[in-house]
Amino acid sequence: MKQCRPMIIILFLVGISFGFACTDTGKDAPGTDPFDNEVQSDADADSDTDSDSDSDSDTDSDTDTDSDTDTDSDTDSDSDTDSDSDTDSDSDTDTDSDTDSDSDTDTDSDTDTDSDTDTDSDSDSDSDSDTDTDTDADSDTDSDTDSDTDADADTDADSDTDADSDADTDSDSDMTGMERTAAELAASMYAGWNVGNSLEVPDGETAWGNPLVSQSLIDAVNDAGFNTIRIPCAWDSHIVNNQIDPAWLARVKEVIDYCYNNDMYVIINIHWDGGWLENNPTYAQQNAVNAKQEAYWLQIANYFADYDEHLLFAGANEVNINWAAPTAENLEVLESYLQTFVDAVRSTGGKNTYRTLIVQSYSCSGEYAQSMNLPYDPTSGRLMAEVHSYEPYQFGQMTEDASWGNMFYFWGADYHQYDTTGGTRTATWGEEAYMDTYYHDLKTKFVDSGVPVILGEYGAIHRANLGDMQSNFEASRGYYYEYVTKVAKDNGVVPIVWDNGYNGENGFAIFDRNSGTVVDSTVLNGIMNGAAAGQYPF
Repeated sequence: MKQCRPMIIILFLVGISFGFACTDTGKDAPGTDPFDNEVQSDADADSDTDSDSDSDSDTDSDTDTDSDTDTDSDTDSDSDTDSDSDTDSDSDTDTDSDTDSDSDTDTDSDTDTDSDTDTDSDSDSDSDSDTDTDTDADSDTDSDTDSDTDADADTDADSDTDADSDADTDSDSDMTGMERTAAELAASMYAGWNVGNSLEVPDGETAWGNPLVSQSLIDAVNDAGFNTIRIPCAWDSHIVNNQIDPAWLARVKEVIDYCYNNDMYVIINIHWDGGWLENNPTYAQQNAVNAKQEAYWLQIANYFADYDEHLLFAGANEVNINWAAPTAENLEVLESYLQTFVDAVRSTGGKNTYRTLIVQSYSCSGEYAQSMNLPYDPTSGRLMAEVHSYEPYQFGQMTEDASWGNMFYFWGADYHQYDTTGGTRTATWGEEAYMDTYYHDLKTKFVDSGVPVILGEYGAIHRANLGDMQSNFEASRGYYYEYVTKVAKDNGVVPIVWDNGYNGENGFAIFDRNSGTVVDSTVLNGIMNGAAAGQYPF
């Protein structure tokens, strides 16, 4: 480069003379920037052969869309370039630099979002020049660029990008530990179990005959293959001075922590709770119930605000009036209760902005779920629907014959042959084909639209004293659990079996609540076989 200086001086002087005679009207002329930049420049030329070029450039821009800025720097002299970029939107920062002299380039980039920022600049200087450039444009990108060109091309580029841009959330939201959507969480829920008839008992956790839930019980459930626990909860019966008793909140927390110690997923809800919500989907009670629903969920959500995505909230349980078909009024009022639930939880911000929330169909019926309207959720992809199934009723829950029908002892086509009563104890509906359609319809209604479904309760009561039919009844019941578990998972429905802790006639117990011992291995094996065979569609 030094051997060419005489020729460079001549060309430079000719260029200056030519510059006085010509005006550049090309796309790079000042004032023609596509972002309406304002440019001010001052230039001093000196024919000194040992020339230095200093360039200072400050650029502030706000852009409401993505912006592309290309910077290629060709420098025929030595240059020192410092570039600082601070971006408060989506930005990727790309810096291309070509230097025909010695150059060291250090680039530090911290980017939280996506944008393309390319900076193109060509500089060719053998004179002293000072250039100040101010550029204003509308953009989501605020950047300040300072560039000094001297000798030795030493380029340091520091880019810091901070972005808080989620159209669905508040500014105080916290996604730490809450990254997965409802579908992603559901895909991780292998099989679930209810700790029923415990924390939802209005008169206290042990009032219905079960002992206090213990860490050893939850450990045993987890060891058996379950990784999801549903904890039905009462709240209205634990009110002190219009607030949920802190001691009760602490007890619920303790049981949740038992599950967290096993890295399990946990669902807490407002269960029957004396019926204040569940039995009042009416206009007459709507305002009073919504006020209480909001107050309780604000307290619950705030108390458990620091728990990660393993904790899910469910807004209600089996809302109904005497198990009759719902009226338009019943459906409308239930929808308001669920909307209040979602609004209350989301309003607390933080991790609750992203927490997966579960909403219920009327009476948690799969049939009524087909006409269900989901509440509005400002956070997309974080809702699940919930249904329950003990169908067919004569096999799942019926405890004595009635004038309209008998109890079923045998479910599944292969088990009809074992009915020694001439067919009076064989299921006449609700078998394999029914289940296939039932769960496929749930998939079509919810799962195909990105909303997983929780089968929050399912099961069939244990029956005893069936004589020569007992063993085949047990086998048929095990097959029922296996089939339902598999077909549910195949259709994007998370199976969470009901266990009320009672190991006797008409009971649902799988585990002894005191020891954690398995008391119904036939049912447990059926569930685990079905869970292994079933494949979620997400």
